[in-house]
Amino acid sequence: MSYVTAVLMWFHILGAIGWLGAAMFFGMIIGPLLPGLSPATRAELMIKLVPRFTRYVAGFAIATPVFGVALVFAIAGGDLSILSPSNPFGLFISAGAAVTIAAMTLAFVVVLPTANKIVGITKNMQQNPGPPPPELPAVQKRLRIGATTVMVLLLIVLAFMVAAGNI
Repeated sequence: MSYVTAVLMWFHILGAIGWLGAAMFFGMIIGPLLPGLSPATRAELMIKLVPRFTRYVAGFAIATPVFGVALVFAIAGGDLSILSPSNPFGLFISAGAAVTIAAMTLAFVVVLPTANKIVGITKNMQQNPGPPPPELPAVQKRLRIGATTVMVLLLIVLAFMVAAGNI
């Protein structure tokens, strides 16, 4: 393995760990914790955590496939026939890439904008005390379902990548 391939693999794996780890942290720790917090604590946590969290997730969600594509080109050495679904490596890498694209699309189109919308609603509720807006439960549900779906998709990608790495 060349040094370039090793470095690309390291950055690709680091990106995947960051992205999947963030998805699991939110889906398994933060999400279930929120309903048990007081409204004031929940609001403060959302306002302070979510903007940083979404930047972190976006960075790793972009880095993972960028370094993955570069890694495939480095491994292929110009022979992209290794990506053919007719061989196991190509099948697993192609399937993993397709599911990654689905996870990225869902993350950038649904999850991150929804999380930021909740932050906006929360800030507005702090400035204008009163009952929560009627749209809040639907937005929270969309975030919960979207984030869980991204996490499941990333676990599927992980299975494909591990399978490809064992060939």
